Amino acid sequence: MSFYIEAKNIVARYDDTEVLENVSLAAEKGSTCAVLGASGCGKSTLLKIIAGLKKATSGEVFIAGKKRDAKQNDIGFMPQNYGLLPWQTVRDNILLPWRIKGGKKKPPAENLDELIERLGIADVVERFPAELSGGQQQRVALARAFFFAPQLLLMDEPFSALDAITREDMQGVFLDLWKNRDITTILVTHDVEEAVVLGRQIVIMAKNPGRIDQSITNPLFGKPRDSAEFFEFCQGIRNRIKRTMTNRFNEGENLCE
Repeated sequence: MSFYIEAKNIVARYDDTEVLENVSLAAEKGSTCAVLGASGCGKSTLLKIIAGLKKATSGEVFIAGKKRDAKQNDIGFMPQNYGLLPWQTVRDNILLPWRIKGGKKKPPAENLDELIERLGIADVVERFPAELSGGQQQRVALARAFFFAPQLLLMDEPFSALDAITREDMQGVFLDLWKNRDITTILVTHDVEEAVVLGRQIVIMAKNPGRIDQSITNPLFGKPRDSAEFFEFCQGIRNRIKRTMTNRFNEGENLCE
């Protein structure tokens, strides 16, 4: 199988603490991968290493079969706080990555105004981030990511600060945009239901040190969340995460079996 993004044998040690131990993760082009795990398992560290924001002690990251190159690869990174510049308007924040590239990157077929209208933020484009609600800020961050159309989109718990109803709404907005663009996406989240809704592939990490416990092809991706099957699958993942915290699970146990 040919993968678009591959993190191979990633080891991260900081201040004599091993944060990640021989972590390998791969995703196909145009897919979504949700990374789950208990707090402190190194999810965000792994994402930042893939983005090039942190340096691994050893291991390599490949995009389209070549070593990641910050100058050649267009990587979008959405932090937990959305990463909006407070002194720039909504429109300027959306255009920022495109301007950083010198305006040389070809914009997507859908123009900016159409994207803004689609995301329901047309009436706030001249406002500043502090004047927006959390949901509006999230929509601006999504507009920026999808207008720039990166080869790889990395999202670090981007919906965690939103209330439950707004979070579900933003998950739907993300999927709607993603389906029309097929941007390869890796999403770090602590929310099991969010992982099942958004992740075509689900990766569960264990900690002390951080490592991959299990990688699952999600059988419920794109399916309604209001079914008994959805609830049972989510509960199985929760139980698996709990067992990684105490190492109380059978070797080879698989959630999909």
